[in-house]
Amino acid sequence: MSTSLATCQREVMHHLGGFALHNMVEVEFEVDLERVADLTDPKKCADLDIEPDDLLEDTHAIPQSVAKRLRRKGIEAILVPSAREQGGKNMVLFLENIDPQMIRKVRESLRE
Repeated sequence: MSTSLATCQREVMHHLGGFALHNMVEVEFEVDLERVADLTDPKKCADLDIEPDDLLEDTHAIPQSVAKRLRRKGIEAILVPSAREQGGKNMVLFLENIDPQMIRKVRESLRE
């Protein structure tokens, strides 16, 4: 999940190999969370002994390792910088740590 439509579109386009976005469904959610690790904060990264730039690597090894650690600690989500859009942010939800009633679909639309 991305925190903005522009970031979401860039992330999806990257994973589709740069193809234009059409015939896709855009969905917006509201999620009530209490335990979020903000990895866009350099201090939080330092507390976890990682460099912020490590989160932008294409190998995903460091971000996945950090996510696994935090998920086991009961963290509901991590906020991470987007590797595709300068200043963009993505939210990684750990659904097993979230009460399903805390997630609400706000909007859904077809992008043709």
